[in-house]
Amino acid sequence: MNVFHLDMLACLMEHGSLSRAAKELGVSQPALTMRMKTLENELGVQLVSRSGNQLTVTAAGIAFNERAQRSLRVLKEGLDLISEPQGCMKVRLSVAGTPTLVTYFLPPLIGDFIRNRPNWDIPLHTGSTREVMEMLFDQVAQVGFINGHLEHPDLIILPICTYPFRLVAQPDHPLAKYARIHIFDLKHEPLLINVNESYSSYMIRYMFREHGVLMNVAMELNHSDSVKRMVMAGNGIAFLPSSVVQKEIEAAKLTALPLQLNRPLTREINLIFRKALIGHPSLEELLKHIELTSLNTPWPQFREGHLDEPSG
Repeated sequence: MNVFHLDMLACLMEHGSLSRAAKELGVSQPALTMRMKTLENELGVQLVSRSGNQLTVTAAGIAFNERAQRSLRVLKEGLDLISEPQGCMKVRLSVAGTPTLVTYFLPPLIGDFIRNRPNWDIPLHTGSTREVMEMLFDQVAQVGFINGHLEHPDLIILPICTYPFRLVAQPDHPLAKYARIHIFDLKHEPLLINVNESYSSYMIRYMFREHGVLMNVAMELNHSDSVKRMVMAGNGIAFLPSSVVQKEIEAAKLTALPLQLNRPLTREINLIFRKALIGHPSLEELLKHIELTSLNTPWPQFREGHLDEPSG
């Protein structure tokens, strides 16, 4: 077994196609098929089931890939560390976050922090909330940014801000002509869900269940950008963070449907780190930057003072 085998399985899971995975990895399709068979023979278990060019990862393949990717993250972090020149004085502060936060929230929040510290090494890692937490305990990352609530006895959780969700559709969607709509008006609408933001998906499902309305889930996609593009193509409607869709709404590529709710649909962004890092100089410097940024940011959803209220 080698590192390529582990990357290969992850790529197959992402693309769901031998040809697309082979193109991504820069190998021929027969070579990829042979290497997958070699890995399955070595493990003694079927990892994927094939039907023509399409494939489905088995339960064993999913379980193995989760653990393999965790091991790869640790290995790659170690390789990065030993590849640094001897005597290098760079400060290393590795940051992890969920896909939407890394794409939309971290650039304005810590982009200036990174740009003004050229002698710092600040790699960014992306993963699910569970994977972000694993990265902290595996010491692949020192700081994590996640959506929603999390409790762990060995972690410090600092709420930074909340952000609203918008229900978006194509500008010419029939529901866009109304001054207000109710969740009951959505029962026949094809809804697109971001499965990687699992807590957000749960929150949306709970809202429908609370009103006694069945969801009509048309697609489950693995990134907010994918969901947004599918909505823009007219394949359904979706609840997405306001920052993800703001530019498209302003450009009239999307419209926010006037959904009336008893309480707003919002999520909380939390910064998390291990208790063992309390007082670490580079972490303290990042926290001070975030506190200043959150107090002066134009985002109205930032709430003052939360960095002084750690909870474990």
